[in-house]
Amino acid sequence: MPPPISARATYGMGANAASYFICLFLAVLGVGHLLTAFQTSAVEADDADWKAIGWIAVALSGLIGSIFLGAGFVLGSTLLFAFTARAFGRKALLVDLAIGEVMGLIIFLLFNKLLSLALPQGPFERLF
Repeated sequence: MPPPISARATYGMGANAASYFICLFLAVLGVGHLLTAFQTSAVEADDADWKAIGWIAVALSGLIGSIFLGAGFVLGSTLLFAFTARAFGRKALLVDLAIGEVMGLIIFLLFNKLLSLALPQGPFERLF
């Protein structure tokens, strides 16, 4: 009878190596961003669109508020999607709310059922 194998062979990148790879990648992106930020450019920068920034703030506040108040992940991600779409100039709020609802539900089910990761639950998520 052959002796048992004492060490496992590892193939590919493990979880620990993947964390270091992502950290290195983000550090390189950060250095590149800093170098680009301090270069002089012939292109004149546009003024900030404060209305769009306001819509993004409302979107993030809707996500944080719905999770904090116990309304759940799906409602929060629905608000985040719809108000972010509004910030980018889309005017079909009801359609965006429906799209955000479907996407939020799919993401919730993937994380909760497939990956067994708990996302914040509200009344709607408890039905599943």
